[in-house]
Amino acid sequence: MMVQTTSPMIKVSTYQKALADFLNSDKDIGSINSVSAEKKFLWLDGRPINYDINKTPKSQDLPNIVSLNFAITIIPKKTMYERGNVIADNPRFVELDKIQSIDVDDQLDFEFAEFAFKKYGLGWLVND
Repeated sequence: MMVQTTSPMIKVSTYQKALADFLNSDKDIGSINSVSAEKKFLWLDGRPINYDINKTPKSQDLPNIVSLNFAITIIPKKTMYERGNVIADNPRFVELDKIQSIDVDDQLDFEFAEFAFKKYGLGWLVND
């Protein structure tokens, strides 16, 4: 299991559940990877890719698209080396909520993580 220090708000129970799911799963699950929901109006090459521009929906009604956040990665070492990737065939995704999805890449992210920790506290991380 690989966890990122740049994802400081993941609950202990989330790690435990992901690891238990992997260890107790049948062998057709190649990896467990954490993801974040993306309810955004996405565009590529000047065109919307997840909605019809002539029928713009509410953001809550956009399709359920997720993005890898790499906060939790569980994959057999042999598979990772063979593939050269931390995503195996038939991955199972663990969707993290907005707080657990906090990813510290710069000073503003750090300050937001610090704010979240001060607001929710250590108890939020270790108690469920």
